Amino acid sequence: MRKIVYATLLFIFGVLGAVVLNAQSTTHLSKDLKVFVIPLEGPDSALANVLNAKLISHLVKRGVAVVESVDNADAVLNGAGLIQSSVNEYGHVHYRVQAGMRLVNKDGRVLWADEISSSRYAQSASSSFADNVAKAVAQAISGDGQEKK
Repeated sequence: MRKIVYATLLFIFGVLGAVVLNAQSTTHLSKDLKVFVIPLEGPDSALANVLNAKLISHLVKRGVAVVESVDNADAVLNGAGLIQSSVNEYGHVHYRVQAGMRLVNKDGRVLWADEISSSRYAQSASSSFADNVAKAVAQAISGDGQEKK
């Protein structure tokens, strides 16, 4: 009889623990969150400017409210990454963009963070990267696409 009681209590505490951990790991972001995209930097300023503009465009297309001033923002989107190039057996150059991105509120609390890269077979690595970041940020803000634990 004691074994059944202990097993039942262990099961209940296990379920409660899982519920508490899941509730703590889920961050609910305001759907009205205004985001400022920190300008990207790099050795090629023209490329950084294009990538920044594409990132803003894709965020807006995904329904994310982007503002032009950090003073008007609820959070800032920033990160660091690199662009790699490789040549295939036919002599075609392929680019890959990858970065660690994060969304941080005014108090310095990280609201969302992820590693993002361009799609492997994308025609444009910069557009693919920008769209993948925008999709991930939009999902984080809307609460869709969160991992189930």
